[in-house]
Amino acid sequence: TILTRTQKAASTKDGYTWDKVVTGSGIIGYAARAGGNEQNIEPVSPSNPTTSKDFKIVNTNFVCIPNTTVEKVKATYSGAVIKKGDTEIKTGNVGTGYKISIDGKDYIIAVKGDSNCDGKVTPADSTIILRAYVGLVNLSGEATVAADTNNDGKVTPADSTTILRAYVGLNNISI
Repeated sequence: TILTRTQKAASTKDGYTWDKVVTGSGIIGYAARAGGNEQNIEPVSPSNPTTSKDFKIVNTNFVCIPNTTVEKVKATYSGAVIKKGDTEIKTGNVGTGYKISIDGKDYIIAVKGDSNCDGKVTPADSTIILRAYVGLVNLSGEATVAADTNNDGKVTPADSTTILRAYVGLNNISI
């Protein structure tokens, strides 16, 4: 099992150094290493996109799947600060346009599918994508990242379809 270390040397006891870790499915625990030996530990940083299948950092965006919670993000990045405007968000789902600070670096959150930046993935997002496609609205940078639900680098009616299919449970949206 690959674990992500979220806190180095969280404790020491009986000759072991205990690191706080999280699995890919979000289970939090502790792993022991003898005498500080780190030979089998691969460093993980916010710039490493392999830390989660639910979110990753891409340039200035923190890209995540729908229904990503603050708690799940903090299980991987324990010192992360998430804000909606000037208000810190401590629980619940993150939304497109929220800001996150990780290790002193700031990113804008883009939730795949949340193209209208209301924090939910609904048919309204599908409509925004179609309106953007025909030039009736302009999407912000993070909304454009969120709108590209099929990850082909473009915002097209296919992304609108992906949202509608996910909304009725026929598929999932991934990063």
